[in-house]
Amino acid sequence: MGKKTNLMFLHGDRTISSYIKNFLEKRNFNVYDIDNYDDVVIFLREGNVDIILLDIYIKWYNSLELLKRIRSTYIDIPIIVLGDGNIKNIISFQQYCISDYIIKPINNQKLFERINKSMEEKNDLYLKYYHIGELYLASKNYEIAEPSFIKSIILKPDFEPPYVSLIDLYFDKSDMENAKLYLKKGLEHFSESDSLIEKRGDLAFLEKNYNKAIKAFKHVTKISPLKLPVRLKLARAYFKTGDFKQALSVLLNTLRIKPDFKDAVYETISIYEKSEDYNAMYVAAKKGMRYFKKDQHIILSYMKALYKLEKFDELISFLKVLQSKELLNFFYNILQRDNFSKIKKVVSAFPEEYKSFIFDMLINRAEYGILFENLFLFKSLFYGNGSNMRLAKLLEIVKVENKARYKLALKHLIVDDEHISGDIKDEVLKVL
Repeated sequence: MGKKTNLMFLHGDRTISSYIKNFLEKRNFNVYDIDNYDDVVIFLREGNVDIILLDIYIKWYNSLELLKRIRSTYIDIPIIVLGDGNIKNIISFQQYCISDYIIKPINNQKLFERINKSMEEKNDLYLKYYHIGELYLASKNYEIAEPSFIKSIILKPDFEPPYVSLIDLYFDKSDMENAKLYLKKGLEHFSESDSLIEKRGDLAFLEKNYNKAIKAFKHVTKISPLKLPVRLKLARAYFKTGDFKQALSVLLNTLRIKPDFKDAVYETISIYEKSEDYNAMYVAAKKGMRYFKKDQHIILSYMKALYKLEKFDELISFLKVLQSKELLNFFYNILQRDNFSKIKKVVSAFPEEYKSFIFDMLINRAEYGILFENLFLFKSLFYGNGSNMRLAKLLEIVKVENKARYKLALKHLIVDDEHISGDIKDEVLKVL
């Protein structure tokens, strides 16, 4: 018979603890049943504890707080929790890297088997800490994620993933000092790690040291040419230095590898727009729509390129098949006040519901100058349903603004037009 396993049992019921103790002691365990906090501290300080059994219903201390305190110092001891099936309890205890959670009532033989399994997996606790960190990092619960990654690193310094995740966590928190610290520690163990060299580039980019970022990202793409997200980072770093040519070269090579890489399509379009190369922007957006037919960003870029190139016939044809008024709203936003006249041809060809949308938007944004200057474009809106309401809106604006050119535009709209009728017309004419 080999060396006995020292098990500390933090129990809430002496009858049950005695039953379990007798069973385990016949199977090569030393069981120390503890029922007060001071003894917990003493036994742990002596360093003779191989595994802990914790009943969540101990009466002498808050069991979750006790687990938290133990884990703050003793990160490498397997801990098995005995509890109920309450999901909240299970989640609460699991965040402190327990080896197992056993729902009562307890079958002694199964408990024995799971204790042995936890002891066998003791050397893999670093993985449990890492996975807990990943879980809570995904939900941005840094309070749990951060110490979990750090404990994983302490238990196994030559395990790379927690370094990468911890650096990302510090980026999220804008904690550059700790990001640098763990980047340095990680590179001490993994000097050629493409993931950590990428993080060096990320850090340089965040600190606006774009040339250093370029150097790091280029190194990674040379080692791992198919790491497309890093190619995108490299292009962005070139872009930040004003080297649009190199940025485009990286992006176009990336799109040759993966034409449906959406972020690369976005960046390519953005660079063409920045450099006012609207022909290239038009081609890039049109290609992008082959893969992303409903992507609003790409569609709007395509519309803007058509507008800038004055391809109005193609723009009108495209607008007629659009169903989203939200898209039309975005389209309007790209236009400048001083060039509204440029789109008169486009607006005049809009379906009626789009004209109505533009009309209402101009009023809601108090763009009265544009509205009255181009009122003739909306003349068809004053025939039939809703005409009285629209005329009433215009009349209210004329009364408040009291500008002669607004009155004149409104007068030209309704005088001698037999299609416009109703009581509101008479009221408008009286005011004018």
